[in-house]
Amino acid sequence: VLFIIRWILNIILGGCFGLPVMLFSAFKAASWAKKQDFPTSPKPLPKSISRRFVETETGLTMEYLSSTDTSPSKKIAIFLHGFPDAPTSWIPLMLKFQKDGFKTFAPSQRGYGQTRSNKKDQIEDYELDCLGDDVAAFIEKVVPDRTKVNFTSHTKYIIKVTLVIHDWGSVVGFHVARRRPDLVERVIGINSVSMPAYFETVLGNFKQLLSR
Repeated sequence: VLFIIRWILNIILGGCFGLPVMLFSAFKAASWAKKQDFPTSPKPLPKSISRRFVETETGLTMEYLSSTDTSPSKKIAIFLHGFPDAPTSWIPLMLKFQKDGFKTFAPSQRGYGQTRSNKKDQIEDYELDCLGDDVAAFIEKVVPDRTKVNFTSHTKYIIKVTLVIHDWGSVVGFHVARRRPDLVERVIGINSVSMPAYFETVLGNFKQLLSR
């Protein structure tokens, strides 16, 4: 009962005070942006990063940033941006990972940047399973030969990727890691949470419910 009363009060107070404050803040932000002299063209990319496109099995022509160096590497990092970000937001981290020997890839997810669908997008194409399939198909395309042979021990091993995820990219990234463990070795989350764990913690913890 207390929980229901609390949320009713939140809705009432949010409508009376939160909405006007939000609209006022949005007006201020729009006014500020209108006065700024933003650059009309993007900054040039660092020499070790290039912009490319790839056709995926899910019907996308995906724009992505990647390491300019095309030599083989066992260490591969895939960066998934949040909303409303772009792959360029990952450039500082991509450069750091490259110094540690990683090949880096940062795609524009479906609906972002210059990534385009080869057919008319449907609402269903933005369901989590479909977005996860996009990322899995991207990984399979940019890392096509993942089976390698250790010539010392003469054993085969599979190259898996490190997913670096943020914000909405975290929702998609964790989903990919759960569904395709054959592709993902580890996940590095920045300002992120696995949604099943989130709901299990929040809905299963009375104190958490009262704190929101």
